[in-house]
Amino acid sequence: MRPSLLLLLLPLALGGCNPWKIRYEPRTGAAASPAVRKATRFLPEESKALAQAGGKALGALEIEASGMVVERAEDLHSKAREEAAKHGGTHFLHLENKLGAADLTVINESFGMTLKQADLVSGSKRALYLIVAVPREGWSSLSKDLQPLP
Repeated sequence: MRPSLLLLLLPLALGGCNPWKIRYEPRTGAAASPAVRKATRFLPEESKALAQAGGKALGALEIEASGMVVERAEDLHSKAREEAAKHGGTHFLHLENKLGAADLTVINESFGMTLKQADLVSGSKRALYLIVAVPREGWSSLSKDLQPLP
């Protein structure tokens, strides 16, 4: 193969090697401008506090990765922190299939949703997240652990 042809094909080959598959599905009518560089992870039982601070569910983020970039669940969560923030989220919740009925009830009641066990995702290289945006004026009412960093 001629060197000039190789130089032309190299960017195409490298561009097709993205180890991440990311799909964001916004909720109807929910939108927010980015307010943080990285979103803060929260637990199901903290949903009510976020909602009381004005938090609204923006949508769902599904992340799938190759083995090249994911060795543990925290690798997926790190990517979710960045991606959630890009879509206006200040917080994110891992919607894993280990969540029980009580967890789903508090999430649904807090954010006006209808999540069911069948909606949840499991896998070591694939995860589903709920993205929530809390307005800046609500941040001070959150516990120190839940306060996002701009």
